[in-house]
Amino acid sequence: MVGGIAKNSKIAGVIASALYFPMLIFSGATLPYEVMPGAMQRIVYVLPLTQGIKILKMPYSDFL
Repeated sequence: MVGGIAKNSKIAGVIASALYFPMLIFSGATLPYEVMPGAMQRIVYVLPLTQGIKILKMPYSDFL
C-alpha cells in the first residue's frame, strides 16, 4: 500500500518505517498493552498489529 503512494522505493521505505516502528512499539509487542494509560490504550486499539498481538497472547493468558 505504501508503494502505491510513494514516488520511488527510497521514499516508500521511509514511509513504511515511519508507520511500522511506532505501531510495533505501541502495539503491545515490546511494551505491554495492559500497562499503558487508558487514553493510550484507546488510541493503540485501532492499530492492526495490536489486534494480532492480543490474539497471540490469548492462549497463554490461562497460564499466567
